[in-house]
Amino acid sequence: MKSLADTLHNPFISFYETAFLKRIQREKIEFIGISVSGCFQLISAVTLAKLIKEECPSVKHVSLGGNYITRLADDCMKEWHAFFEYIDSIMMYDGEEPLARLLEALDSGDDNLDCVPNLCHAKGGKIYKNHRIEQTFINDTVPDFDGFALSKYFMPELILPVYSSRQCFNHCAFCTIPGATGGCYRKMPISRVFEIMCRLNEKYGTRVFSFVDETFEGKRMEQLADEINASGKTFFWHGETRFSPTLSTDVFNKIYQSGCRQIQFGLESYNQRVLDLMKKNTRVDWIG
Repeated sequence: MKSLADTLHNPFISFYETAFLKRIQREKIEFIGISVSGCFQLISAVTLAKLIKEECPSVKHVSLGGNYITRLADDCMKEWHAFFEYIDSIMMYDGEEPLARLLEALDSGDDNLDCVPNLCHAKGGKIYKNHRIEQTFINDTVPDFDGFALSKYFMPELILPVYSSRQCFNHCAFCTIPGATGGCYRKMPISRVFEIMCRLNEKYGTRVFSFVDETFEGKRMEQLADEINASGKTFFWHGETRFSPTLSTDVFNKIYQSGCRQIQFGLESYNQRVLDLMKKNTRVDWIG
């Protein structure tokens, strides 16, 4: 918490003061949501929340969300936490429905947030965690990157993130994803995934896509390759998957032809006994 006011060592303070706060003040924004998907984002996120609370009186509510902050709230926030000096709530697990319900409650002027699912909030010096819902739908809206300074990213060509599924179909013993994402494994039709890639290509000119699925199933990677290859489009992409007997040399050749240039595999061990203890549900002979 000391770093939040340390202007010597916290570079985010001056950055936010020049890049963000004036816009919030000028547009009189009333709600701010900040995503914290990794531990490395925590200081920057709470720094921003602190500055907003101190310098942006129009903002009525600051909410954090994302994988990492969900795990932090779930595991560590049993009692009052200093974060709540600068934030009003934490949206745990998937955010689509909780966010809509939270905005409806705030818009109605209702200070009682107990009805908002998956919400962690403070009241009277205590922490309250509302009822949890498990979402079953998948948001197939075309992502909107308007407003991002896409030309300023340090990469030779624009890369945009897309996903084809939520959650993971396997619950490995060591993994934090099932506990922080929520809901069951659900997937988008590959035809819709390809359509989204085409729409993003038309709008932003990108040919390179990063699949951010927790696990991009091998069979679905093959189906995407079929869509791209049949269209004749020049796309490049990468993703993360699990070892599977369906991933043959022929399949890899097809995937490469479609523009896939990198696949990350979850290889935690090459020992079957250890894999079984981790509940990986993979076989050493699949790894090769």
